This record gives sequence, C-alpha cells and structure tokens, in this order.
Amino acid sequence: MRTATGMIIFKPSLGLVTQLNGQPYVLLQGHVGALTKNAGGTALTVGMAAFHDELRAAFDGSKTIRECAAGIKQVVAKWVWNGEAPKVPIHPAVTCHQGGSVAEDSNARAKAAANYAAIQAMLDSIISNGV
Repeated sequence: MRTATGMIIFKPSLGLVTQLNGQPYVLLQGHVGALTKNAGGTALTVGMAAFHDELRAAFDGSKTIRECAAGIKQVVAKWVWNGEAPKVPIHPAVTCHQGGSVAEDSNARAKAAANYAAIQAMLDSIISNGV
C-alpha cells in the first residue's frame, strides 16, 4: 500500500491562503517530495504530520488488510486533491516534484484527479481482493 510521494498533494481547501500583489492565492501543501515553493525551494508540507497520524490510526485500528485499506481510503478522501477547483488561484510559485509551476499547468487538476483515482483504485482492489 505504497504511493509515490509526488502524487500526494493535499486538497486546495487544506492549503495556506496568502496574498501576492493584493490578490489571494493558495499555497498547495502535500507530502514531502510533492511540492515546493519555487523550483527546488522550500517544501510545502503543512499538514503532513496530521496526515501521517491519520494513516497510522487507520493502520493501527485495523484487524484485517481490508479494514486497513478501507480506513486509508477514508484518509485519502479527506486529504488528497481529487482535482476539485481551488476557491482562489494556485500561487504561481508552487512547483510540482517535476519542477513545473502547478498554476501554469493547464492539466494540473486533471493530473490530480488521475492520481487520486489511481490511489483509490489501488485501495479498492485491496478491499475487493483482500490482497
């Protein structure tokens, strides 16, 4: 039940809203390795400890693999960006693990939706198959 950390970008509603030239922007957050402010700059990881705490609770509170996957699926649904539109624009300095600006990527929402779907599909497979 491992996922590439670059896929773990938190929902825009969990990001930090900041101002740039008088306009609000969201600084997306995520797992270390997913996002930085400016290419190669500060990692944007606010919330990562709480995210991990919830994952550990789902794991520790489970008696079976299926229960564990179902619990993790709920954590993912709460935290991981599924492609929904942010309420304010994404800050132009937010860069993905591949180095490009998330705000300038016209496919950013579609990529987030695809990552979310892949994670949920993996968990659904485990729940269905018990493997």
